[in-house]
Amino acid sequence: MKDLQPAIRTVPRPTCYVCGTPGEVRYQNLPDHLFGTGGRWRFRQCTNRACQLLWLDPMPIEEDIGFLYHTYYTHPDAEYDHLARTTALALRRMLRTAVDWGLTLTSIGRERKRIFMMYLDQAVPGRLLDVGCGDGRRLAEMAKLGWEVIGQEVDALAAEFARSTYGVNVFVGELASVNGPDCGFDAITVSHVIEHVIAPSDLLRQCHRLLKPGGKLVVVTPNIWSIGHSEFGASWMGLDPPRHLHVFSPDALATVARQVGFTHFVIATKAANAQWFAIGSYAIQQNRPYGLGHYPSGLTHLAALVFQIRAWASAIVNPNSGDECLLIATK
Repeated sequence: MKDLQPAIRTVPRPTCYVCGTPGEVRYQNLPDHLFGTGGRWRFRQCTNRACQLLWLDPMPIEEDIGFLYHTYYTHPDAEYDHLARTTALALRRMLRTAVDWGLTLTSIGRERKRIFMMYLDQAVPGRLLDVGCGDGRRLAEMAKLGWEVIGQEVDALAAEFARSTYGVNVFVGELASVNGPDCGFDAITVSHVIEHVIAPSDLLRQCHRLLKPGGKLVVVTPNIWSIGHSEFGASWMGLDPPRHLHVFSPDALATVARQVGFTHFVIATKAANAQWFAIGSYAIQQNRPYGLGHYPSGLTHLAALVFQIRAWASAIVNPNSGDECLLIATK
């Protein structure tokens, strides 16, 4: 049973965080389909064609952000572990594993692995900071490649899980609190974090501060211009109200990178994980539960696989249509 949560306090946000342009209401009256936070939520979109940021209005106040993550996927769940061992769900997991293994032999699978490794798999190992490291699995894989890794988390439960499961070093606290003579990093990764923060430019500014000269920042976040958003609309998993406070276009993400001092960077979109966006989006579309303790049906997995192939083909024709924006910046 989910914990009772207090009402989330909010403040109005009528203008774009990135460029200051007034926004038009794009979606409204949206519930939290994925993790059950109360309330109904509205998104505005920037009317500046050179930006088009999408954001939550009204937006939760910073002091209440933690209430949005009581049932988030980074928290281990004993009931989920038990359900995953039942026969029916075990068969679904086997099917998913078989499909995933098949994809590893394709260009989709290879690109998916590179995204997971944040495009550092071919870089010379050094000191790596993973911002919002979650359960720590990426840190563990990077350590195997020779990286000296440290994670940063504001969620103490997720940090403890990462430490106990993977034995990785995780700092609990705000990124601004990371200081000292050893805080210069060769690489900083920010995977599906920037959309969760009230002030995205502050996050990237802290990353810029913590990088060594010549160090790399790699950011991955949902793409508002994606084929997934185009087809699923208000049901697209990349919206994820109320946890996703800002959903970026490639142009908006590039603007924030410039604002904080990065002058050398590339922006791209990637379609390799469209399958996972589709699975969540189908659940929202059909008003079915999704997340810990719930496995999608075999038919949903099949539909999502078909969507993955379509999204991969779409990205060849339209390079801005991938479900994820990728920023790789050098200090």
